[in-house]
Amino acid sequence: MILIRSIVLLASSLTAQTPADSTRAVGRDRPGIYIGPFVGGVSAELSGLSNLYVTHHSRLDFSTGVQWDRVFESGAFLRSGVFYAGRGGATSASSIDVDVVARYVEFPLLVGYRLPDAVGTRVFVMGGPQLGIQASCKYEGQAFGMNVNLNCDDGETFDLAVLAGGGISIALGRANLLFDFRLMQGLRDVEAGSGSKNRGVTIGAGYMFALGHRE
Repeated sequence: MILIRSIVLLASSLTAQTPADSTRAVGRDRPGIYIGPFVGGVSAELSGLSNLYVTHHSRLDFSTGVQWDRVFESGAFLRSGVFYAGRGGATSASSIDVDVVARYVEFPLLVGYRLPDAVGTRVFVMGGPQLGIQASCKYEGQAFGMNVNLNCDDGETFDLAVLAGGGISIALGRANLLFDFRLMQGLRDVEAGSGSKNRGVTIGAGYMFALGHRE
């Protein structure tokens, strides 16, 4: 009888826990600022160029940087950061196999929402614009049996893109482990007047440390 009463009292105390206490127990929904590193792989390609004679397909590259989140109690968040990412794509035709290897410093500004859950692992969605500054652009590969390693003739300094994606956030005490994917479509030509725009998919992971919380 004493054991049954103890179990009932324990269950009552757990169900009576306030939402704030429950949030604190699993380390999620804490409003505040998080910052941390991000690293991922990029499947990069160029859009708007393929024709009967030339085909364009993706090539693998990387993205790395530091991002920060401003998390709100509602589950909404703002995400930004600074990234160094590989863009461009691969081109092939008869006797030609050349990659366009473009590197950018990127500044996304994303708005997102973390869907509610009860175990500290949350699914989130996000989207928004991204500004890129082209750091370098080269042609690398082979053409007609000769090695090619040339700078792009007229690379555009700035790129503007739209991002959309999602992922999962796993609460680890006062930090969050993130796994996400991002779809990117560029709005400006890689080279002036070329009609070729960046697009691609980034899949990566980040570890976000809490800098502060609003209790």
